[in-house]
Amino acid sequence: MTAFVEAARTAFPDAGWRVESYNRAVPRIRNLLDRVDTDLMLIGIAALLVGGLGIAEAVRGYLASRMASIATLKCVGGGVNTVLWTYLFQILLIGGAGIVAGCALGAAVPPLAAGLTGQLIPVQLDASIHAAPLLRAALLGLAILLAFSLRPLLLAGAVRPATLFRGYVAGGGNGLTPAGRVLVGTGFAVLAGLVWLFTPDARLAFGFMAGCAGCFAVFRVVAWGLRAGARRAPHAGNPSVRLGLASIHRPGAPTVNMVFALGLGLTALVGIAQVERNLSASLARDLSRDAPAFFFINVLPDQVAEFEALGNAPGVTRIDKAPMVRGRIVRIKGVPVQDVPVAPEAQWAVRGDRGLSHAATPPPDTEMTAGGWWPPDYSGPPTISLSDDLARGFGVTVGDSLTFNILGREVTATIANVRKVDWMTFQLQFAVLFAPGLLDRAPATWVVTAYGDGAGMDALYRTVTAAHANVTAISMREILGEVRVLMERMGVMFRAMAGVMLATGLLVVAGAILADRQRRIYDAVIYKVCGATRRDILLALVTEFLTTGLVTGLFSAGTGTLAAWAAVRGLLKLPFAVYPGVVAGTVAACVAFALVFGLAGTARALKEKPAPYLRNE
Repeated sequence: MTAFVEAARTAFPDAGWRVESYNRAVPRIRNLLDRVDTDLMLIGIAALLVGGLGIAEAVRGYLASRMASIATLKCVGGGVNTVLWTYLFQILLIGGAGIVAGCALGAAVPPLAAGLTGQLIPVQLDASIHAAPLLRAALLGLAILLAFSLRPLLLAGAVRPATLFRGYVAGGGNGLTPAGRVLVGTGFAVLAGLVWLFTPDARLAFGFMAGCAGCFAVFRVVAWGLRAGARRAPHAGNPSVRLGLASIHRPGAPTVNMVFALGLGLTALVGIAQVERNLSASLARDLSRDAPAFFFINVLPDQVAEFEALGNAPGVTRIDKAPMVRGRIVRIKGVPVQDVPVAPEAQWAVRGDRGLSHAATPPPDTEMTAGGWWPPDYSGPPTISLSDDLARGFGVTVGDSLTFNILGREVTATIANVRKVDWMTFQLQFAVLFAPGLLDRAPATWVVTAYGDGAGMDALYRTVTAAHANVTAISMREILGEVRVLMERMGVMFRAMAGVMLATGLLVVAGAILADRQRRIYDAVIYKVCGATRRDILLALVTEFLTTGLVTGLFSAGTGTLAAWAAVRGLLKLPFAVYPGVVAGTVAACVAFALVFGLAGTARALKEKPAPYLRNE
């Protein structure tokens, strides 16, 4: 279909008609589908980030449990390369199995979806297996695995042999070497290149990468500030609270890792939740808009009064009408249109005749982007109001001129204002509106729209078609009914996918705390030996988790909302609203979920005797 459309445009460049594929024919449906498609891409890219964080935390937690083995390798002469390749091989084996399993499950989704959604959407889904998407998914999975695993692997390789004799608290090395930073940077550069290559919208890919870089800087500062604040906080009266605050800034504390994992994960979840809420609200607004039941075109001037009288018929709620004169745009700012670089999306307006109309007052809900409307009793030179999409496509603004050929006569009109036209509605809309005067006495036909429902509209249709053979009636009720049902079902499917994304994010956020389970178990054992009760240990852990989670969540709410604003306003071109309940609920759910998992991971150690854990110390 795409090839046919391009061939038709190439073969008939000067045609007076516009050719579009079936899936881009109706602006309202097309815009809704484009927005849903963009939002699904956002979910997919956010899933990359959340999945990568999950991989990083899983690798870090696994390597933390193998710290004694790594130290032993270093004691017998193993270097960083030995540790790196030993555990990288294991990670690649496990990750490769996961990639294969994921691709297999992904290939099985279309046949299952075709059967499950057959009753939901009146479209036959393509259930065949395509190699290219599976290859892209495998490459992205491998790039994510390597990019997010390299840093914990290199840090584990830098662990000192003394760790074997000093216990778990000594931790790893002092950070990445310059060569390690280059290697990690290369891994993320390859991942960014694949995201850029595989994402259809370059703005989305660039925004995602810029947002990740910005969040990295923000949460690095947050981690530093949290540790500094915990170090300088006034001493609490409760020893367990003091112990929890000290755990945030003491040597070997995983505060930085927790802040990064929680912060980036929460940012992605808050952003997706806000985008989904704004898109759902926009979808509800679009579906609830009042649309006409019938369009009547080619109505003659002496028939307009009869149509106005039909507005009082049973079941008819409203009748709108507008005159229409055919005309062609021949010059833009005095330059012939064939010599003007008109944007591709606006070239339809200079191909053949267009429908022109005139109005003394602005259409309902008109939003001016430049200039102002003329007085109702305007009397002067030809003046027009132009839609903002044509103004951008023509490169014109208020004060510029367009020349029209109307009934063989060329007329030059000045642009008085530029207005925003929402083509997603089915209301009477004209890209060009003239001020009163020029077209008042021109021979015109009228376009009439009728609003209503029920049997009254059926009676109206029969009356019009029986009495006026020249009038063409176009029914919109059945089309809009099917569109409404389809859009509502697509909205349900989209919200289900966003819910799966949020659930996955909760597990990853919980994993950020579980990654340090071994250290917390060791700490709990030491606390018990020193006389701490279960209540003391739990209170210390709750203090550490809540302080870290709430501070990180506060900044994540801001960064996630900012990311959602950029996506909604910049990519989806929709009005943006902040939903505090969505933000607070997402942050609270994630922090509470992670807290429960963190405490559950340590609870087993509270029931055990210290001797088995300290026997080898």
